[in-house]
Amino acid sequence: MTELISPRVRSLCRGAAGDPDGFWAAAAAALPWFRPWDAVFDWEPDRPDERGRYFRWFTGGRTNLAWNCVDRHVERGWGGHAALVCLNERGDRQVLTPGSAPSTWSSSPGSARARSASACGWPARRPCSAPT
Repeated sequence: MTELISPRVRSLCRGAAGDPDGFWAAAAAALPWFRPWDAVFDWEPDRPDERGRYFRWFTGGRTNLAWNCVDRHVERGWGGHAALVCLNERGDRQVLTPGSAPSTWSSSPGSARARSASACGWPARRPCSAPT
């Protein structure tokens, strides 16, 4: 029988299962943080927060996910590299780069998916595929 999971993925899964906090701390450490976290994962089943959540990730840490996704790549000189490749049903293909269309990437991060989908010629509820 053919192995469907690559050895690299299997190794990552073993590491995550053996030490989940260490695994996620190492993954998060690869991103820029303005302030490092105090705890990777907090679980308080008896004390939900104001939104009813019982757990929190990277408590005390401070980062900017929009900056991590776009701006840091432009600063490194990667502004011309493909960031989002959009294909629609007609076969039209559009490649968005962080440096080519700042108005596509800026403003509220909550609407990034809708903006990127409409830039591809799709209704906002259709997701675009990220390059691999």
